[in-house]
Amino acid sequence: MADMDFRFTYHPEDGSNSLGAYDASVALYGIARSLSITTHYVLHGKIIKKAPALRGAKVLVLPPREGSFEFIAPIVDFVSSRSEDIALSLTVGMAGNYLVDLTKLLYRRLTGQSEQVVTDRVESLRREKPGEVDALGDALEEDVVRMHRPLDGPVQYFNIYGGHQNIGQFDRATYDYAKTKIRGDYVEDFEGNVASFNANSLNGRFWLLTDERTVSFNKDRDVVFSDQDRKLLAWSLNEYANGRAGRLIISGIPLRSRQGNLKSVFVRRVRRAG
Repeated sequence: MADMDFRFTYHPEDGSNSLGAYDASVALYGIARSLSITTHYVLHGKIIKKAPALRGAKVLVLPPREGSFEFIAPIVDFVSSRSEDIALSLTVGMAGNYLVDLTKLLYRRLTGQSEQVVTDRVESLRREKPGEVDALGDALEEDVVRMHRPLDGPVQYFNIYGGHQNIGQFDRATYDYAKTKIRGDYVEDFEGNVASFNANSLNGRFWLLTDERTVSFNKDRDVVFSDQDRKLLAWSLNEYANGRAGRLIISGIPLRSRQGNLKSVFVRRVRRAG
């Protein structure tokens, strides 16, 4: 019996009753790999790169029901063989809620959707360990593109559910966001908070006030951050982590999807908002 399951329900165009085998196999690979990586992180606090490295649970896939493009991915043996490296004293139910909410955050972030979370644990993770959330997103980025592959065929959109929670709807706009990057020609201003920042690589993520989501940012080429720029970015991150405003305006060249949705900013200047 599954401890919990994820459902991926694909909706084809009217009158279509088939799905290309290759498209389905690519989507299933993305589903299995992404769920394995997030499940392993919830259980062990470590990010794996290969699905077979998952320990402490199994991700299965049930065959689609007749007349349906719904793939059900049960998670079994969840937390049943916990080891000392799991710093989570959680019940199966609590761990399941954590897994669903973290998966929701990552899938929606990687498709440009709002990042509202439900559990305190994921909110704390996002504020206190933003670098780990970023690394998880990097690990899942190609899998999210793979899950959209059936949209190259007769599928119009698909829904993802984790247990009883609706993770979201995904369509050609989210597919475009996940796979397309177009660099802008002009500098633009963006207001929000630094949600993560690596002082060595000078990249991170920026919370957009208007969109309720984060986008990545990097130092633009040939730009040298001053000590004041670094201090402002670190200050905003500290304020964000402690639930305070700490708002900045970052000026830079945007990277957008084909439909114009912001994905990243190549920063040239930083200043306080207001």
